Amino acid sequence: MRVGIDIRMYNYTGVGEYIKGLLEGLAQIDDRNEYVLLSQSEDLNESAVENGKFTRLKIDLRPFSLAEPIGLALALRKIKPDVFHCPHFIVPALFAGPLLVTLHDLVPLRFPNLLSIRSRSYYHCMLKVAVRKARKIIAVSNCTKGDIMDFLHVSEDKIVVIHEGVRGIFRPVRDVSVIERVLSAHGIEGKFIVYLGQWKPHKNVEGLIKAFHYAKARVQLPHKLVICGRKNSRYYSIPQLVRRLQIQNDVIFVGLISDHDLPILLSAADLLVYPSFYEGFGLPPLQAMACGTPVIASSASSIPEVIGDSGLLHNPHNIQELSDSIIEILVNTEIRRNMIAKGLKRAKMFSWKEAAWKTLKLYEEVNHER
Repeated sequence: MRVGIDIRMYNYTGVGEYIKGLLEGLAQIDDRNEYVLLSQSEDLNESAVENGKFTRLKIDLRPFSLAEPIGLALALRKIKPDVFHCPHFIVPALFAGPLLVTLHDLVPLRFPNLLSIRSRSYYHCMLKVAVRKARKIIAVSNCTKGDIMDFLHVSEDKIVVIHEGVRGIFRPVRDVSVIERVLSAHGIEGKFIVYLGQWKPHKNVEGLIKAFHYAKARVQLPHKLVICGRKNSRYYSIPQLVRRLQIQNDVIFVGLISDHDLPILLSAADLLVYPSFYEGFGLPPLQAMACGTPVIASSASSIPEVIGDSGLLHNPHNIQELSDSIIEILVNTEIRRNMIAKGLKRAKMFSWKEAAWKTLKLYEEVNHER
């Protein structure tokens, strides 16, 4: 069987992490099938992509462009796959073969006010086309499955839930010299808590900053707040809030963190806080747990499904509750020790190898139904 996979978003956050993990898992389990990866870049030297089981076709096709459906269709004429997997919601036009689509969340439909009318129409149209053309839809959580059924009116038997996993790079790092070198490179000194993710309004970064400020004021915590993720000038209210609260010396914006540095930074943090109003899955809490870092996370959407009772859940609309939780974790050694142990155990339950097995089973299923 020849499987085509669109990996053009390999270097993105979110979908890119899914692609990296899936390829890592497939490389471990499948010696029988051939994989052709549609790539936008030739600079992918990751071991999973360079594995001999995969071949690549470079295509000059920018994600989120109107040319994508036709461009993908032209690429598929060259590689002639038995099955084609779209890890995002953009599908090729004029492809009659078995198609799998992974949907990570429905943020554009749940939060339409965040988008222009034009963008809203684009997302809605592309999502409707994707779910109609897909032979099977992979949802990364039961929460996302429910959203697909509710917002896109897809029948339950067309959707398969396959949880994401934690890549092997995420594990506790204890080498002090390595930690000091990485923290110094990012301008971090002393104790800190960390947030990992985008700045979009539904991520509730402003709520975290307020809760952090209240916690510092109440118990004089020595910690700084390190915010990891692409800086976005569209959300100027975030640095503006930091200035208004006069905590510029306590909040560090470090931007995107490389795969090499991220496990080290997470291992060094005393706490990861993930206060999102909505997630389709929510990988950062699992990644932190795998690195031996305790987690406070929102009780909304998919997050309880992912972290179970291994992290401290809070109401994302209640800043006081989040502030209380931050203080509790940072000052109570026994609770921290418990959460670290439970988190390490929980993270092991989410394996890309297992996800790859389930995905391969779907490839075979839709191929046999041709």
